[in-house]
Amino acid sequence: IQTVGDAVAAVFPGIAPASLIVGPNPVRGNSTEDIVLCALDALSAPIRNAPISFGPSDNFSVSVSPTPLITGADGCVAAEVTTSGITFDQNEPAVIFSSLGATATLNLVPPGPPILQAPGSCQLLTDDNFNVIITVLSGENEPLPGIDVTANCTGVTVDPTTDATNTVGQAVFTLTAGSTDDTGQCTFTADAQGVMLSTTVDIQIGGVIPSPGASDCN
Repeated sequence: IQTVGDAVAAVFPGIAPASLIVGPNPVRGNSTEDIVLCALDALSAPIRNAPISFGPSDNFSVSVSPTPLITGADGCVAAEVTTSGITFDQNEPAVIFSSLGATATLNLVPPGPPILQAPGSCQLLTDDNFNVIITVLSGENEPLPGIDVTANCTGVTVDPTTDATNTVGQAVFTLTAGSTDDTGQCTFTADAQGVMLSTTVDIQIGGVIPSPGASDCN
């Protein structure tokens, strides 16, 4: 004979509406990140064998491994998501996952804007010359080759006036000090990834040189 005490609670996964959860969230863009996706029904019970599709929110590339994405017995699936082509000015990039009418948004942190690095200042001996290295980097601190850097100088001569960055993102300029000016200044500009970059280097001519007998930049 069964009594009320013999009753047990039963859960039947699949009661609509479903929900989809993704974490951790957010993750870095233009990288490969580990995530976990879980499908739950209206009673928060796991939904197994739920297929999950995905796509980017904007114009960038996304891939996910493994494919196809299908939840396991616990309603979850671990995956690697790889994104590329995200620019610093994209508005709230994300990967959108969908399953059983539910969606989950994986927010992506875009890279910062490109930067142009130059010495803080230079000291040149009178009638001496020195090579100045200008570096152009992406917001992910990666070198940007093939970027034209232009130099506009006063008080010193510069050669060349425009140089393209090499494979490590560097452009090299030779500054030559004359014998009439005691100060100079060079402004370096570059258009990188649609952003106009500019930096100015102050130059002292003559005086005390940190490394005796040689011109120097720091």
